Amino acid sequence: MSTTPRLRNIGTRERRQRRVFGAWSLLVGTVAACAMWAAGAPPLVRLVLAPIFLGGFLGVIQAREST
Repeated sequence: MSTTPRLRNIGTRERRQRRVFGAWSLLVGTVAACAMWAAGAPPLVRLVLAPIFLGGFLGVIQAREST
């Protein structure tokens, strides 16, 4: 773990927005992935959900790290 202090550049309101966006994105992505899996969509088609999951994970990580 690094001892260098991190630059915290977002306030509590922005952290909450990113946390909510991240949670909703992950929820929507999970529901869509389950629906696609149940419908028998091929794995390459399910790859369309990658940006949704990426956005969700980035939102949660940015909220946690305050960056």
